[in-house]
Amino acid sequence: MQKSDRLVLVLMVGGVLVMLLWMIRAANLFPSSDSPQPGFGLAPGAPAPAIKAVGWINGEAPTAESLEGKVVVVDAWAYWCGYCMQDAPELIALYKTYEGQEDVVFIGLTAEGEANLSDSREFVKQAGYPWPNGYGAYETMLQYGNSYLPAAWVIGRDGKVTWNLGMEHIESMKEAIDRALATPPPNAAPTEEEAAATADGPKNAADSADSNESPAE
Repeated sequence: MQKSDRLVLVLMVGGVLVMLLWMIRAANLFPSSDSPQPGFGLAPGAPAPAIKAVGWINGEAPTAESLEGKVVVVDAWAYWCGYCMQDAPELIALYKTYEGQEDVVFIGLTAEGEANLSDSREFVKQAGYPWPNGYGAYETMLQYGNSYLPAAWVIGRDGKVTWNLGMEHIESMKEAIDRALATPPPNAAPTEEEAAATADGPKNAADSADSNESPAE
C-alpha cells in the first residue's frame, strides 16, 4: 500500500470516529426520552445518603439536624473536571437566587482526598463557590452512584432525591428546587386554614349526623 493510500485510509477512519463521537455527544445534548438519563446516579424517590467527607473547604461539615426539613442541592465535582469549572457560573447564579433563604442549602462534594487538597482548594477558589465543599467524600460519592462529572442532585425536605442532572432535559434545577420548596416539611405545623378545617371537621360531621336524625315522636 502506498503512502498516499495509507493517508487516505487514516483520514477516512479518523472521519468516521469524529462522526461517531459527534453522534454520541448530540444524543446527550438532545435526548428524546422523557425519563432521566442514565449515569447520573440516584434517581428521584431514592433516599439521599448521609453526607460524609474527610474534611471541608469554605465551612464546617453540615449535620443531619442542620439539613432536616431543608431543600439540599448537592454538587459533585473534581479539580480536573473541565465541565465542572465551565458550569460553575450558572450554579453560582442559581445559588444567589436563593441566597438568604434558610430552607435551601448548597453543598459541594469531591471524591479527591488530602493528597490533592491544594488542587481542590484552588478549584473552589477559581470557581468561586461560596458554599461548603467536602473533600475525600469517596464513600458518599459511591452511594450516590454517579458515573459522570459534573453531577448534581436536589434533595427534598423528606430527605429523598427529587431531581438529578440526568433530568435537565425534562426539568431545570431551579424548577426542581422551587417544586421541592413548595412541599411543606414533614411534621410541619398546620397552617391556620388547615387547623381551622381540621377543627371544623368533627363539628360539621356531628351537625350532619344531627340533621339526619328523625324527629322524636
